[in-house]
Amino acid sequence: MATASPVVEDQAKYLEDTLGVVKVQAFQMKRCLDNHKLMDGLKHCSTMLSELRTSSLTPKNYYELCK
Repeated sequence: MATASPVVEDQAKYLEDTLGVVKVQAFQMKRCLDNHKLMDGLKHCSTMLSELRTSSLTPKNYYELCK
């Protein structure tokens, strides 16, 4: 049986971790904005966007992150 290479496994793990952070931050941002807490919402937005700014993912995985 063929196993995935370490690079592919690392990419999958990094994508999973990054997706988790982005989803949590997006949820928190929406919650803050719904409660009229603009500064807290912007803080979560900034954290989410910094996660999206990565060169550690392949183009295919980055597409998965952004869609």
